[in-house]
Parts: sequence; structure tokens; C-alpha cells
Amino acid sequence: MKKVLKIAARIFLGVLLIVFLALIIVPVIFKAPILTRVENELNSSLNAEVSFDDFRLSLIKKFSKLKYGAERPFYCWC
Repeated sequence: MKKVLKIAARIFLGVLLIVFLALIIVPVIFKAPILTRVENELNSSLNAEVSFDDFRLSLIKKFSKLKYGAERPFYCWC
């Protein structure tokens, strides 16, 4: 019985580690597509053209909520 619990604990910790690493890696890998999508959504929902140089994206600081910060935003009401 101890062996089964030990194996189950290792599997659980392995899955937990994979999820944590995914929360760190996903914003880094998909930064460009996320940036494009956010700009497109903002431009379509606002009566303006929005662009920015860089952004910060975090899935860990407030887990289950996406934290997003834009650097040097530019708005053009055209």
C-alpha cells in the first residue's frame, strides 16, 4: 500500500510541476500572437486605433485571472 501511495504522490507532483511550468512558459511562447490578438480586439471594440510597444503577461500573480500590462500605449482617434 505504501508503494502505491508513493507512486500516486510522484504522479501528482509531476502533473503539478507540468502545470506550473506551463503557466510560466505559455506567455513567453505565445507573446506575439497574444499581442496581435489584443491589438485587434481593442481596435475593433474602440472607435480608435490602439498600439503599444511591449506588454507584460502573467498567469501566476493572480491565478485563474490573466494579468496584462501595456508599455507606452498609443491611441489615435481617426
